[in-house]
Amino acid sequence: MRRLAPYALAAAIALLPIGAIHAAPEPPPTAVPSQWAPGVYHLGNLIPLEIDIPIPAASFYLEGDLTEGADWGSARIATIRQHPPETFPGVLRLELTAQVFATGAVSLPPARVAVHLPGSVLVYAVTPPPISIAPLLPPGRQPQPPPEPLLPVPLPFPWGLAALALLAAALAFAGALLWRRHLRRRPMRPEQKPSLRETDPERWIRQEMERLRAAALSPDARYAQVSQLLREYLELRFGLPFLEWTTSEVRVNCTRAEELQGAAAEDLLSVLAFSDRARFARHRPEEEEEAQTWNRIHRFLSAVARPRPLEKAS
Repeated sequence: MRRLAPYALAAAIALLPIGAIHAAPEPPPTAVPSQWAPGVYHLGNLIPLEIDIPIPAASFYLEGDLTEGADWGSARIATIRQHPPETFPGVLRLELTAQVFATGAVSLPPARVAVHLPGSVLVYAVTPPPISIAPLLPPGRQPQPPPEPLLPVPLPFPWGLAALALLAAALAFAGALLWRRHLRRRPMRPEQKPSLRETDPERWIRQEMERLRAAALSPDARYAQVSQLLREYLELRFGLPFLEWTTSEVRVNCTRAEELQGAAAEDLLSVLAFSDRARFARHRPEEEEEAQTWNRIHRFLSAVARPRPLEKAS
């Protein structure tokens, strides 16, 4: 699974094209400038790195190898901060801190950063210049251990600790007896019935969608739950990891289910892309946009619903 750069996602999510189901091939990467903050660094220090990425349009999101906690050659990324340009086209600056776990002149391998636009993808390669890392101990002779191990002085038997341990054991035994007596007196709870989500996923998802549509929520909160519940329903329905997939990966993997083809796929991808815009880009939709989105939700659920078995006549 591709990992999204979390700070880039907070800036903007592009409305992905709906017509095509298969993702377009990515172009070869183009090198972008990057520079370590000057200074003297030792093994394990947090070192700032600046990366300048060209952004041609305001509707975009980033994807690639640079994520917090990821290993990058002999280094590990600690934090990432994004500074988008004020005007477009412009240059987005990524400021990250990394810990390098090697000494001497250290070079990191190229890392991939992809800029997803409404109609294309730009791929960049980030290759920082070599950086000099000093060891924690200075070179030369170091303190040596004693030639023979020293014999420890025998300690007296801890009678006080032994008495405390016996007292704690007695209290624990008494508490166990009281708890057992309490369990015997406590009435048995009835078994919990299975939830509607488990017994009737079709009815459950429709009730959840109606609840969200009527709830007094902001657009980002409402459509974040819409996207989450639709993906959860699709996992129950088709046994595929929709909760782990990004919208781009859902587009690619729709072909794995026969019901997720044609108009059903277009409605699903349109709803997920609209939810991404409302959630990450803080898009405030008009009433007509929301009405179209809920029509697509109902059409999609009707298209992929399992047919109910026919009831036998009495």
